[in-house]
Amino acid sequence: MHRIATILLILLVSGCASIPISTMLKLSSFDEDSFLLLKGEQVRAQVAVSQPYTINFDKTKLTLDTETDLGTRHFAFPLTLVSETEIPEETGFFSSRKAQTQYTFKISDEGLTNFTELQRAIEEKQRAQSKAGFSFMVSAGFNEEPLPNEIIVVSINLQLSEEDGYFALIENAEIEVEE
Repeated sequence: MHRIATILLILLVSGCASIPISTMLKLSSFDEDSFLLLKGEQVRAQVAVSQPYTINFDKTKLTLDTETDLGTRHFAFPLTLVSETEIPEETGFFSSRKAQTQYTFKISDEGLTNFTELQRAIEEKQRAQSKAGFSFMVSAGFNEEPLPNEIIVVSINLQLSEEDGYFALIENAEIEVEE
């Protein structure tokens, strides 16, 4: 069942239903030059999940797909936990939110090495005048087995540099666990 929850979260992240328009616009201009300017140690991912569910840290990673005229390549960068914050339930007249746990991650030391190697490879390809498209994803699994018909609320934010702060990849998406 953990595998199903992980697959659901990956599908959720790659789907467009809960991706804010501002994020789509921000990333539409992201290109090779933008990627080469990134400092891997500044990249952060935040994953918020409704309680009582918790994130399995070993299954949490940042992935990047590059698409060139030679095809699509998939790169994974393991993440390390930086902080964990409890967000209490909110109930209001117009909206409410379940209690959540928000996790902040950074790229692991192994992931930083891979990130730097990828930047070098892209820089070499630039010299060959081969253009690439980019797609970021954050994937994670749960420690608990989700109950059938349970609704889990997930938000995922990404920070590519300290100056820009976080932007939403997925915002309060509701995942209904099927039997």
